[in-house]
Amino acid sequence: YRMQLNNFLQVNGGTQQMHMSASNNGPAHAPQWTVVVRINNIEYGTGVAPTLNEAKEAAAQQTLVQIRANGNR
Repeated sequence: YRMQLNNFLQVNGGTQQMHMSASNNGPAHAPQWTVVVRINNIEYGTGVAPTLNEAKEAAAQQTLVQIRANGNR
């Protein structure tokens, strides 16, 4: 989903407008990552998962769903 989001943004205005912020909490042996995707400072998607990569993928997927729901393909 990250690649799809990146490709969409390259075609439609550039990836410079996107920012992914990541944070984690919980013990070191079982962290819980949260990633938030913002485009032009508007929050589009949030992903929560036990690994950073999974959280990024979930956030990118949710962002694509939001973009498509707003009429952008």
